Amino acid sequence: MRILFGAISTLFGAMSTLFGAMSSLFGAVNFSFGAMSSLFGAISTLFGALSTLFGALSTLFGAISTLFGALSTLFGAISTLFGALSTLFGALSTLFGAMSTLFGAISTLFGAMSTLFGAISTLFGALSSLFGAMSSLFGAILITLSHDVTLQL
Repeated sequence: MRILFGAISTLFGAMSTLFGAMSSLFGAVNFSFGAMSSLFGAISTLFGALSTLFGALSTLFGAISTLFGALSTLFGAISTLFGALSTLFGALSTLFGAMSTLFGAISTLFGAMSTLFGAISTLFGALSSLFGAMSSLFGAILITLSHDVTLQL
């Protein structure tokens, strides 16, 4: 019986050693999975931080995009305003160009009328001189005739 109990004791010792070895093996595997869990946890934390960073950058560039969109709208409105002012001043330029042509024509007309009335004035001056000379001539004739008449009497 002692041999039987010795064999059973040896069997249980061997089983204890086997289960101890398996416990060590699964402990090592557990440690490996724990280490891998920590590694992948750290990688997960890294990607979470990168996600937060890129989310913040996305928000920042979204705000910058909105700002430049607003500036684009503002400068578009300013461009439209200056375009309208350009059209207005172009129309005024055309209007004043036409008025310049009109007043140039009126100036030419008055210049021609000045020349015409200058010629008419010269003509009437000549006629005045002619009739003045004729008046002097007939005055002289009249004086001559009146002397003759007085002398004849």
